[in-house]
Amino acid sequence: MNIRSLTYSPSGEGAPQTCALEPKLNALHCADAHTSRNVSRLLCRMLAVLRTAGVAPPVAVSGNMPGMRALSAVFAPAETPLPGDVPSISDDDIETDPLGTDLFLLALEDALDADRTPENIATAMAAIVDTGGAGLDLISAIARLDSFAVRIGRGDGADSPLARERARLEALRTERAAAMGAMEKAALQAEELRRRRDETARCKIERAQAEQRLCAAVLYHGGQCMEQLERLEKQIKEVSERPRVDSEQAAAIQRGETLVETARLQLERTRGELHEVLAALDEAQATQSPDAAAPGDPELLERLQREMQTGQGRITEFNARLDEVNNQIAALDEHVTEAQERLATLPDFSRIAPNPIDWLTQLARSFKTAIGVRDNEEEARDSMRDELADLRVEIAGDASIFENSVNFAEELAAHQNKKKQWETRSVQITDRIRRDRSLRDELLDRMPGLFLLSLGCGLFLCLLLGLYVGLQKTPLLLPGGLVTLSALFFLAQLVITRGRVARLTRSIAEGQAELDVMSDDEKGDVSQIDRLMARAGCATARELEARYDRYRELRRKLDALERKFTQQEQHLRESEERIPKLFERVRSTLEQVDEPPRNEDDVEAAVGRAIAKYQVYRETKRRLADLRNQHQGLLGRKRFLEKELTALRESLPELERQLRAIMREQGFAAESDYRDVNNALAAYYRFLDTNEEAANRRAALTRTKQLLESRLPEEEALLEQHQHALAALLARAGFTVPEQARAAAENAMLLGDLEKEKRETEQRYESLLQGRALEAWRKLAGDAAVCDDEQDSEHHARALEAAEQRLAAAEQRYRALRQERLALLAPHRLPQEIEEDMAAQEKHIETLRRDVTAAAHAIALMEESLQAWRVQYGEAVAERASELIAALGANALMHLGLDPNAAPTLETVTDNGEADVPPAMLYIALRLAAAELLVSGDAPPPLIVDATLQGLTPPAATDKLLDALGECAQRRQVLLVFESGEIAAAAAARHVPVLTL
Repeated sequence: MNIRSLTYSPSGEGAPQTCALEPKLNALHCADAHTSRNVSRLLCRMLAVLRTAGVAPPVAVSGNMPGMRALSAVFAPAETPLPGDVPSISDDDIETDPLGTDLFLLALEDALDADRTPENIATAMAAIVDTGGAGLDLISAIARLDSFAVRIGRGDGADSPLARERARLEALRTERAAAMGAMEKAALQAEELRRRRDETARCKIERAQAEQRLCAAVLYHGGQCMEQLERLEKQIKEVSERPRVDSEQAAAIQRGETLVETARLQLERTRGELHEVLAALDEAQATQSPDAAAPGDPELLERLQREMQTGQGRITEFNARLDEVNNQIAALDEHVTEAQERLATLPDFSRIAPNPIDWLTQLARSFKTAIGVRDNEEEARDSMRDELADLRVEIAGDASIFENSVNFAEELAAHQNKKKQWETRSVQITDRIRRDRSLRDELLDRMPGLFLLSLGCGLFLCLLLGLYVGLQKTPLLLPGGLVTLSALFFLAQLVITRGRVARLTRSIAEGQAELDVMSDDEKGDVSQIDRLMARAGCATARELEARYDRYRELRRKLDALERKFTQQEQHLRESEERIPKLFERVRSTLEQVDEPPRNEDDVEAAVGRAIAKYQVYRETKRRLADLRNQHQGLLGRKRFLEKELTALRESLPELERQLRAIMREQGFAAESDYRDVNNALAAYYRFLDTNEEAANRRAALTRTKQLLESRLPEEEALLEQHQHALAALLARAGFTVPEQARAAAENAMLLGDLEKEKRETEQRYESLLQGRALEAWRKLAGDAAVCDDEQDSEHHARALEAAEQRLAAAEQRYRALRQERLALLAPHRLPQEIEEDMAAQEKHIETLRRDVTAAAHAIALMEESLQAWRVQYGEAVAERASELIAALGANALMHLGLDPNAAPTLETVTDNGEADVPPAMLYIALRLAAAELLVSGDAPPPLIVDATLQGLTPPAATDKLLDALGECAQRRQVLLVFESGEIAAAAAARHVPVLTL
């Protein structure tokens, strides 16, 4: 497949230009190095796009690059005529595969790299022979595939995707089992749920019936309210026709009547009292005694008496308070003694710490923390011990296989190298035997012909000799000589062929014998790896390596766990050593408060008892201090009371002397007969009462008579005023007598009561209907009979409320059971959903397994074909490169060693035996040979040669380079892209088509 034409658009406004390309060598002269490099890269990308797209030619591929609007190439076989309309694709629409691009593009600038050594060139050629690209060889691909398989999950790695997906699948199975168990438990609750649902339905029916009865009751009592309202309206209408008076007028008239009646009664009472006072005054004047004496100054006497009584009362009070204080002091002394005795029985906590509770709590917490740490470490130790036992059991099988292997990796590498060497040598010997047999068979096929020719020549020579002897003609000697020479030649060829056949037969026998020896050696040479494979039951070395990797990982885990177990035991011993020290410290501290712990388990209880004892100690000390403070206060109070009592007792005799002097001055001589001044005062007051009672009574009667006489005219005038005011109120109301007003007021009150009863009935009616019409209640009642019993609507409302409560309780029980059932099912997904996830997970696991299998299969295929592939094409590429390097101006034989078991090598031998060919020329020759041999011979794609050197010295002379490219162009189309005018001139001189961009 060739590029038939190129269409490019300049960056200016010019029209697109199209030029046809030759099927062999073409030169593309670009304006500058940048354009040249972009054109070569774009053409290479077009070839990759065409390969990736898989479009059948002819097809046009277009692309953009800086400096040009577009570049389009038409791809088609050289002998195929182009149609008028060629389909087109763009390089921007397709992602290309970078592998194989080095077979389409050769950049001469890469050959001038300073790092180009024979070793680097051999390595690059190994990658190009393997994959068509210098960046990745099959050995690296095998390593990547192997890493990919290990990363996915080969070898049962615990952290691999396959292991995680298996764990996920196991978790899904566990989840499905849990979901099925939850569904079975929920199924056991179905019958109870149905029963509670039926109970809820019955409660709803009862509620509906109660609601209907309530509606019937509302209808009945509503009808009664309507009848009562009608009766009240009739009564209100009747009362409204009677005379009425408003409440204010009725109240004013009522107040007027009350005032008149009150004034009249008060006048009558005043007149009766005046009559009684006059009679009593006459009687007192008849019994008056002319010898009565006038009393003295009563205020002085009363003041002295009050002072005397106050002093005596305070003395009595102080005595009582002194007795109370003494009793309190005695009680406090007893309490103080009791507290001191109790405090003496308690330990002295002040020696422990300023705050014993915090200290004891800290000790107990520290000890408890140490116990907890020890228990946790012991539990961790036991867990590690169990894990160690499991790991030892798990590793026991592999350990019995690999424990005697000193260096498994080296042994395996040596085993594989030996196997590969045997296989390589066996393949080489087999190929040699096959070639020798083929050559021997070919020689054997030629031997009869040579024998016949020799025999024919001998017979013809004999005939000529007979003729010569018989005829004696000299001209017969010339053909006789020629025939003799021919016979000798054919005989020599026959002898040589026989010798070659013998040597080939001997070589075949030697090769077969060597194969037999190698086979016997391989069977007899049982290596350590073979014995390990037999013991492990592994079919291949890779399986054994996977087992060894698993064993090494388990051994690493076991060693790490053993080290961790040793550290854990050390920590446990430290914890166990720390606990007795802490216990001794706690015990010594608690011994100071007489609460030593019996053992480690009793520490917390002993600390609790010590804290309780300290609380008693602290409370006792606080109470003792309070008692002492109270005792001091009571002593001060006692001293104060004794001082005040002494002062009062000293002031009382002077008051008694003054009182007795006043009594004697008033003519009461019998005061000396009384030792107690209070008794003397009582006798003195009886003396005064006897002399002054009569005089005081007369004076009081006189004052009362005068008061009653002055008040009588006022009350008469007031009675007359109230009577006139009452008459005016009755006249304004239209009445003549108060009885008429009272009747009108009663009518007004009756009308108010009727209206109030009507409002209450309306309110009761409205409360019964609750904002609904009576017809609405009738519809709600349905077929329920209207009750006419004495039960009111409140009774039915309470019945409805009770039914609603029962319904709410039933619904709550139903919801609780349903919630319990949902709680069983809520944490779990449906088994169908879990099974779908399990199916997807199994599919994913199967995909991963297939990936691992495919990677292993790909590795096996590549390993199987790598040796033959490299040997075949390495020799062919080196042979073709030796031919091409002659065209480039150097005579050298190259040997490209691409043995997969060794580093790639490149050996060059010139005519003089020295390797003096420039590496750049070697690189170009090898790349051209690889691009020629590794591309399919059926319609090969064009080769793009990027000769953009930017002033660098070419790796070969320009004419030699054109010769080599011309030789390559005999088999495939070659496009030389450059920016140098020298190359353009050389190409034009050799009649190579030059396209100037």
